[in-house]
Amino acid sequence: MKRSIYINTNGRLSRKDNTIYLESETYGKKPIPVNNVQELFLFGEIDLNTKAINFLAQNNITVHIFNYYGYYTGSFYPREHLPSGFLLVKQVEKYKEEHERLKIAKEIINGASHNILKNLKYYANRKEGLDEYVERIENERKNIKDAKTINELMGVEGRIRNIYYSTFETIIEGKFEFKNRTMNPPDNPINALISFGNSMMYL
Repeated sequence: MKRSIYINTNGRLSRKDNTIYLESETYGKKPIPVNNVQELFLFGEIDLNTKAINFLAQNNITVHIFNYYGYYTGSFYPREHLPSGFLLVKQVEKYKEEHERLKIAKEIINGASHNILKNLKYYANRKEGLDEYVERIENERKNIKDAKTINELMGVEGRIRNIYYSTFETIIEGKFEFKNRTMNPPDNPINALISFGNSMMYL
């Protein structure tokens, strides 16, 4: 089964014969077994040449790139993995139609908030002081269907996430301080973990 490789160090990816090598001060010159790799996640400052990129494409390996703060920048997909033109046209059609955009956005927020609530209920059964937050999120979720615009829907989503984030210190039992969601850059381990998870989801 093919796997994902995460590269967190600075260095260079290069091809030699039928192998890709990662050259860095941390690991020296280390081969990457392309036959067992599905995708690369580049979090460090990595140099690539076209020889290496072409070889990765030939082996159907996708490369995902992240910036200094760990935020997703973009991906290189081998040609046969690119979305079809038909799919792109359909996406544009939905984007241009306000009603359809709102309908799809509501489904996304409904799904995301369902998972938030499910996770919070898990901890509420194990820790005191969380039932109030479960109720508040349940009440906010009722507003999803009534949102008339994207901005209204974003407001509902923002309130749900703020309620959820305010429970983190209770969930982690004060092991890390977490008062507010901060980005660019994250200012503590919990914010860094949230940003990393979001970057993975954006792919």
